[in-house]
Amino acid sequence: MSFFQSFSKIQKWIIVIASLILVVLFSLVSLRNVLLIRYVEKKVTQFNRVYAARLIVEDAHFKGFFGVYMGGVKLISNNNDTLIDSKYIYARVKVIPLITGHIKFDKVQLIGFNINITQTDSLNNFSFLFSNKEKKKKGTVDYANRIKKMVDQFLNYIPSSLEVTDFSLKLSWNKQSVLFKMEQFALLNNMFSTEIHVQENNKNNTWKAQGSLGSREEVALLRLYADTGKVTIPIVKELKGLRCLFDTLRLELNSNTWIDTKYNSQGLISLSGLVLEQKKIALTEVKIEKAACQFNFSIGKDFIEFDSTSTISMNNYNFNPYFLVKLTSPRKITFKMHEDFNAQTFFTSLPTGLFTNFNGIKTSGNLKLDVDFFVDMSEPDSLEFNAGLIGKDFKIVKYGETDFSKINDTFIHRVYEEGVEVASFMVGPKNPLFTPINKISLPLKEAVKIAENGGVYYQSGFDIYSLKQSIIQNIKKGKFVRGGSTIEMQLVKNVFLTKNKTIARKAEELLIVWLIQSSNICPPDRMFEVYLNIAEWGPHIYGINQASKFYFNKLPATLSVPESIFLASILPRPKWYKYSFSKDGNLDKKNQAYFSRIASSLVKRGTILPADTLNLLWRVKLRAESKALMLKDTSYFDMNAIQQQDEEFFNQTKKNKRPPFNLFPQRDKNESRRNRRNQ
Repeated sequence: MSFFQSFSKIQKWIIVIASLILVVLFSLVSLRNVLLIRYVEKKVTQFNRVYAARLIVEDAHFKGFFGVYMGGVKLISNNNDTLIDSKYIYARVKVIPLITGHIKFDKVQLIGFNINITQTDSLNNFSFLFSNKEKKKKGTVDYANRIKKMVDQFLNYIPSSLEVTDFSLKLSWNKQSVLFKMEQFALLNNMFSTEIHVQENNKNNTWKAQGSLGSREEVALLRLYADTGKVTIPIVKELKGLRCLFDTLRLELNSNTWIDTKYNSQGLISLSGLVLEQKKIALTEVKIEKAACQFNFSIGKDFIEFDSTSTISMNNYNFNPYFLVKLTSPRKITFKMHEDFNAQTFFTSLPTGLFTNFNGIKTSGNLKLDVDFFVDMSEPDSLEFNAGLIGKDFKIVKYGETDFSKINDTFIHRVYEEGVEVASFMVGPKNPLFTPINKISLPLKEAVKIAENGGVYYQSGFDIYSLKQSIIQNIKKGKFVRGGSTIEMQLVKNVFLTKNKTIARKAEELLIVWLIQSSNICPPDRMFEVYLNIAEWGPHIYGINQASKFYFNKLPATLSVPESIFLASILPRPKWYKYSFSKDGNLDKKNQAYFSRIASSLVKRGTILPADTLNLLWRVKLRAESKALMLKDTSYFDMNAIQQQDEEFFNQTKKNKRPPFNLFPQRDKNESRRNRRNQ
């Protein structure tokens, strides 16, 4: 066969194959809309089967050779409330990735895209997205792999060009709502700039957003600020009572890597001109000029780790905490922080309005903070917790707004309840009700010390063991039920702070106690003396002198063992003392364990003898004035039974001309001598 004959035959085959390809392509082009509609219908059916909602696509067809148009896209929850409503969506895929089997978008357009999220009491239109009707496969979750897939999909599907016109997002919670609107948004060459109009409670604000999205080297960059004034975070004021404003928010995601089965992310989030206002945080506005977190965190198969190379900044103060959460069941939490820092930098960097007692304080030297914390949530009792704050050449050069040394001298103490002054009195010898510590009975002093401080003075100002036990109890109850305050902390709270329970108050309380103790501003005995003279021992009963007379018509020096233990029991909840008694007016038997514990500790310390622990509950008899206050709650107490007991007690006392029991059996003189020696 000649060359020309062979070439002619090849030409025929080429023409045949080309014709077949053209026929196939023509068929595909002719039928592609039919195939697209069937594909969309299949996906819609699958979605509606899996989720308790209705996905609707009114129109779907090709626009151009590689462009897909979908009109009238709606997502409606099972309570017939529309979550998503879009006029039309257009997407054009890239040709080369499509040949290799990957879908990447060249251009995406969203026109009239509206999202409406609603929550009314227990009903909402979005929860179906988080629970489908098909059973999920059982097994452990690989969090790192899940995050990697989500991030990769997000980056892969970011188009080269994105245009959004007439976008709105409406959030409605009960009677509160906020509307976000963007008239135009354009992402071109990974860069964007847009305006966001915010409408809330008839107030309008305009935010400006600029940044980039999609680059592997710099995954994301966002800068958000207000057109005029500050950016106000909407809806949280009405829902959580939190008012939050800032000048500029900056977010950077600098790297997104996968190393040794761990997903690592590094970046920065910063806020300037931050203002917070919430009663649980502080009573006044809290202002932070600049706050930032340069983060380096990892997500593994079953853990999240915040590395200590991360830096959290507050004004000019920086610290590097370490945080690890094991996501296994049960969860395990580790927290560590070991910091050396300049004391003055720390105090000047404190947020304005948060720790007002330190405003203007001048210090020298450095501080060292060490915190080690670990807990297995299934075994709270195994909690490991150690913390310490040490001064290195630390000195207070000048007091700020508050002179902490005032507790060494006579001063006016003011008592506030819910921000309102309810009492004020002088603390010192000029007040006839003031009782020096050497004129207070030893059993009372030791009982209070045991009940409130475990029996000792804490040189650091706080009791790590008590704080540890309070954390354990809070974990067990799943809420805040115990604070772990010592006598020193309660004194600081009463003298320098308000009784309002805020996050700031507890932190400030700890820091003031540490300053007083570490700087030797006030000796422990003086702090204890002031505490006993200002503590509340019942509704509006302040100081041990008033308490001794009110309950027992005695001087503090003559209080018996059971009376001392009773008064110590009042301190944690002074306004609830009446509930220590049964309905017949006697101390309830539920107090027996408490009395026995304190009495046992007093015996071990050599304060009392075993004989002093007999019939403790029965030996607590209130005088008429205190009982009258208690009996105001006639719905709780049996008036007839109490009156009968009062008559019997009065008659027996009158007959014996002394109380029907010995306050200190077998050794009145010995204990009196020992009291004087110990005092």
